[in-house]
Amino acid sequence: MFVAMRKPRVRANVLGLPFGLVGLSLCWSWLAPPPLDPVTAFTWVVTVAAWLIVSVAYLLGVGGARRIRSEIDDEVLGPFTALLFIPLMPVGARLASHAPVPGRALVLASTVGAVAIGGWLNAGWVLGETDISKWHPGYLLPTVAAGLVSAGSLSAVGYPSAAMVMFGLGLVCWLFQGAVIFVRLVGHPPLPIPLRPTLAILVAPPAVAGNAWMNMNGNRLDSLALGFCGFMLLMVVTQARLVPPFLQVPFGPGWWSFSFSYIAAITFTARALIASHVGQPQWVAAAALTAVSSAVAALLVATVIAIARGTYFPPQGTAATAGLTDPGAGSAGAAAGGPAADHPRVR
Repeated sequence: MFVAMRKPRVRANVLGLPFGLVGLSLCWSWLAPPPLDPVTAFTWVVTVAAWLIVSVAYLLGVGGARRIRSEIDDEVLGPFTALLFIPLMPVGARLASHAPVPGRALVLASTVGAVAIGGWLNAGWVLGETDISKWHPGYLLPTVAAGLVSAGSLSAVGYPSAAMVMFGLGLVCWLFQGAVIFVRLVGHPPLPIPLRPTLAILVAPPAVAGNAWMNMNGNRLDSLALGFCGFMLLMVVTQARLVPPFLQVPFGPGWWSFSFSYIAAITFTARALIASHVGQPQWVAAAALTAVSSAVAALLVATVIAIARGTYFPPQGTAATAGLTDPGAGSAGAAAGGPAADHPRVR
């Protein structure tokens, strides 16, 4: 029996690549000493170039306005469309250090764009238009990530009140939507193989919140920042148990889900250690920069090789993409012979 296979299609999770590079650039901006400023500037140039290339490729692949609407409304990958805007928030903050007016405008415009997508999706969720079995940690992107990344960027460009507003948005959404995601993960079939890397996103909220808060409070490790450290510690330890399932995932755009989350955690850890005077600051920063730079370089090389081999975007209709259209398919339970349909579902 032959199964028809369609050409590869660029989906919204491809936008994770420039988002990961934003994490790298932020790490260098916060931790690198002044003599390495040219390297920091280079990371930002690469980040902007990657965002342009990937975003244009994605939008060209999507096509007209109707298709864009369907991408945003997609129950599995729709939340990733917020990554068209979220990376531009730190880019705008960086630009503002050289050109304040356009930099601030970019931060504000990208915040409005991300909040618009988050609000649109949130309306669909509360109307019950999305089956909870299709939720995954990527659902934190258009609300939690947008709010917390925006808070750090708005604080950096001199809008402390607006930063606090967005910080509150991110925290409240993390509280409520994070609870829904845990209910989905605990009470429903395991995530299908292509979506397993999104479990790395669980590390991001406390790390991104911690980095944003330290931006807002003058880089102090206060009680709230320590609280974020505690929850981040639990999420990092949880990731260790997930390594074997992660290694079963074929390499593709989903692997970039690891990048921003882990980089944010490493960066926050380094900033916390430096602020608490644990260890030599230069060595802590050097260790963090080496770790994140090596990891991103490895991801970039693997991505280039996979694209050259034609394996980065699996053709539609293959097992590698089954979970991107129906999360009930390809799950570990189904692979073991247990049909996902027999598992209790909440709608």
